Amino acid sequence: MGEYEDDLSIGSTNPFPMALQTINFFLINALLLMTLILTVGVPVLFATNPSPYGTAAYRGQNIRLIEIGSGIWFHLLLLEAFLGEFLTHQVL
Repeated sequence: MGEYEDDLSIGSTNPFPMALQTINFFLINALLLMTLILTVGVPVLFATNPSPYGTAAYRGQNIRLIEIGSGIWFHLLLLEAFLGEFLTHQVL
């Protein structure tokens, strides 16, 4: 445990774990915000779609917004998973 005490202390000269924790903090908050937006936004956008059961050729703007939001959420989730795993192995 002695070799890791310097990395976790406040006056550490190695800022690498603290920088990763800061990035992880912002990724977690972005993921939470995107989850809240999608939780409210998907039902609203789907309900206001002019043609919810439209043909395959017609895709409304609301459906595209739902897909874009879902894609952003998925990529934030992947980034958080990889960074969290990397950070866990760096600190512990």
